[in-house]
Amino acid sequence: MKTRLLTLACTGLLAACGGGGSADSAATSDPIDRYIGTWNRKCDTWSPDDVSDLAGKGVSVVEVLKFEKASATQANYVYTLKVFANTDVQCAGQPIATIIKSGQNNASLNISNSTATMTTGFGANQLTYLGTQALSTETVDKVQVTEAKLTDLKGNITVGSAIIKTDSDLFAPVSTEALAKFKSASQILFNAIQNGAIPSAMREDEYLVMTKQ
Repeated sequence: MKTRLLTLACTGLLAACGGGGSADSAATSDPIDRYIGTWNRKCDTWSPDDVSDLAGKGVSVVEVLKFEKASATQANYVYTLKVFANTDVQCAGQPIATIIKSGQNNASLNISNSTATMTTGFGANQLTYLGTQALSTETVDKVQVTEAKLTDLKGNITVGSAIIKTDSDLFAPVSTEALAKFKSASQILFNAIQNGAIPSAMREDEYLVMTKQ
């Protein structure tokens, strides 16, 4: 099981690479421009300690981030977690629930029973381009990710056919730095910067890659 993009990749994620090592280094007007759009991670499994089905089993999930430009070096984003049944290991069926962190700062929590969707707004979700970072054989981007908590409520919240464990660390607020590299024009690899230490090379992991839709 992997932790969420912004938890693992940035801790979580969500940026692109800079110079050397990029499969597509076409110039854009501003550093943030290549991030703009909708990106998702590979279908993954989450522990029932984070999200479960109504029977208490773990679930499959797809994380989606939609970035909108805020400035030359910053994007705001909406974080969406699509939850699938425990047996749907390819995330090919219909979601049993959808969780959305809107990026609004209005302390809102709305649940739609008709669409099995929970939407919250407990602060901004932002991706900030900090500059480039030289590694041993390539140069990548250095970014900061700030993501709001899911809610102030503690405990379990039922949404559709899923139970959201709001005490999970995966739903806590995030502020972290990460390295990011374009593997292609439509794929970005993210590596968290652990304890401020810059690695000599990017670590390849399919669950740390985001694909543009």
